[in-house]
Amino acid sequence: MNPPAVGTCSSCRGTGEVTALLCPPGKVTQVPCRDCRATGRIDDARAAEITEGLRRRADRLERGLTQAQEAERLGMDRIAYSRLENPR
Repeated sequence: MNPPAVGTCSSCRGTGEVTALLCPPGKVTQVPCRDCRATGRIDDARAAEITEGLRRRADRLERGLTQAQEAERLGMDRIAYSRLENPR
């Protein structure tokens, strides 16, 4: 995934919503966009959060570690580490 550009959210194209597939299979609905937090825009701060998460993930995968292993290495909870990689 490429880092987001500042401006209109490329995930939802500025609408603040994205299409999601639900269970049971075949059901489709609109849900709030997680990248722009349903605002339709990506500002500098949000772009930096997402970019840092992508950098952390790429670095961890390059070293062949799971999120749980990286969290343990850093002395933190796995869920807290996951939120660093996936700031939603």
